[in-house]
Amino acid sequence: PALHRWSDVCAVAFEVLAVAIKRIRPVRAATLVWLALGASVKLWPILLAPLSLLDARARKVPLRRQGVQILAGLGVGLSILAGAWLVAGDASLSWIRYHQERGLQLASTYGSFLILRNGLGESIPWKMAWGSNQLAGPVADACARASVWVTLALVGATLLRFGRGRPLRHIERGAVAIVLAALLGSKVLSPQYLIWLIPLVAMAAADGERFDLPLALGLVLATGLTS
Repeated sequence: PALHRWSDVCAVAFEVLAVAIKRIRPVRAATLVWLALGASVKLWPILLAPLSLLDARARKVPLRRQGVQILAGLGVGLSILAGAWLVAGDASLSWIRYHQERGLQLASTYGSFLILRNGLGESIPWKMAWGSNQLAGPVADACARASVWVTLALVGATLLRFGRGRPLRHIERGAVAIVLAALLGSKVLSPQYLIWLIPLVAMAAADGERFDLPLALGLVLATGLTS
C-alpha cells in the first residue's frame, strides 16, 4: 500500500522526463524508453508514445532510428513484464484484471451524465467497490464497457489534431491534450489523477515567449473544484 500511494508520482516523473528530453533533443531523445518505464507503473503514459512518433516523422527522423527507438521501448517494457512474471507469476497480470473488472466510478464524465440523466436530487444505484463509489445498473455497466472505445476515439482525434505533418513546437501542449482526452474518456477518474496534469500544464504554460496565464489558471481552477 505504501508503494501504491507513490505509483502516480513515479509515473508522472517518467512522463515529465520523456516530454522534457523530447523537447531538448527532439531527434535523438529515447522518449519511448521513459514512457515504457512509466507504463510499467501506470499504463496511461504509453498514450504519449504515438505523439512522439508523429513528431519524429514530421522531423524527418530516419526510419532506422525510429525503429531502434521503438525496439528499445518495447525491450524495456517487455523486460519489466518478464521480470514481474518471474517474481510473481500470474499475480503480475493483476493490472489487466483490474482494468477489466473496475466499474463506472462516480467521479467520471459518465457519472456526471447519468446523474443529470436521472435528474438532480433523484436517487441513482451505486455501490462501494475497489475503494471508491461506483455507479450500478445496466446503463452504468454499458458506459463502463464503452469507455475503452470512447477513450481511444478521443485520444485518436487528439493525435490527428496534433499530428498534421508538422513538427510539434510545443510537445507539452500535445501531451496535456492527450492526458485530458484519456481522463475525460476513462471510466475511472480519481481526484489524485490531477497530478498527471500539474507538471505538464506548468511546462506548457511556460514553453513560449510569455507565460500562458489562462492555461495555468485553468489548472488552478480544476484543482480547486475537485479538491
